[in-house]
Amino acid sequence: MSRGRTMDNNRRNPPGILLIRSIRGKDWSITTYRYVVLLVTFIAYTAYHASRKPSSIVKSVLDPDPSANSTGFSPWPVGDVFIERERMVSSSSLDENDLKKGKGWAPFNGKDGTSKLGEIDVAFLACYSIGMYVAGHLGDKLDLRIFLTTGMVGSGIFVGLFGMGYFLDVHVFGFYLVMQMVAGLFQATGWPSVVAVIGNWFGKRKRGLIMGVWNAHTSIGNITGSLLAASVLQYGWGWSFILPGAFIFLSGIIVYLFLAAYPEDVGFPVVDGTPVKVVALPQDEEAHNLKEHLAGNGQHSDHKRTSGSRKVLDSSRLV
Repeated sequence: MSRGRTMDNNRRNPPGILLIRSIRGKDWSITTYRYVVLLVTFIAYTAYHASRKPSSIVKSVLDPDPSANSTGFSPWPVGDVFIERERMVSSSSLDENDLKKGKGWAPFNGKDGTSKLGEIDVAFLACYSIGMYVAGHLGDKLDLRIFLTTGMVGSGIFVGLFGMGYFLDVHVFGFYLVMQMVAGLFQATGWPSVVAVIGNWFGKRKRGLIMGVWNAHTSIGNITGSLLAASVLQYGWGWSFILPGAFIFLSGIIVYLFLAAYPEDVGFPVVDGTPVKVVALPQDEEAHNLKEHLAGNGQHSDHKRTSGSRKVLDSSRLV
């Protein structure tokens, strides 16, 4: 089996790996491939989690909710001692113009603003849950590298489109609802795909240690997403979606270029669920040399026996 030979006609080697092979003049070892797979899938799911954080960061901007305590409710047991004075303003003192000038973003800054934000979250999670079931089946039938790339690029586009509502001055609730629903479907491609890729490359070998270290992407992704969204919030809440959306989009390109989803695609056969490297064993070469040596001795012996027989025959004829 030649290295780099595609084992399935429907799959191709990652372009980035082919480029590196041509530059280096040789292929990576199986250990290097495992490290690359760990790194690329780690970046991929970090980006997935990062792209889910903007909505929680910008909620306070979309819906300042100044009427939290306007109904006479006093938090137990200390009343309003620790409540900022600005938050105690009655919603009746804020007209529609005030809201549009910086007191939130319609349609999320009305009396049912909190409810609308909740509906968007529920819609996202519902589509994500349904998508997980579908993605699991599709991931078993499709090229995982292409499938994962599609999910990441699609997630980046629709997360970014949600943020574009700020720049396009969109105040239609349906627009934001649809963006979150479609983003939820694309987000569902992440977990089944990266877990399948890790399983392809590592099998049962040190699975506990590897998964323990690798699963740190969840926390790192949440931290990264929060930092990205918060760092640009002052320039407009739209940027808080566009930046994480760009992050997962670019991460999807990295997956397409460098993720070898199947060991067979880069020349490593799989034995008992674990990819192995095929090498020529020294004893095989020695056995081959010994076989040739014995064959040579056998031919020499046959030649001697034949010569001896001819001499005896010639002697008998003379007699």
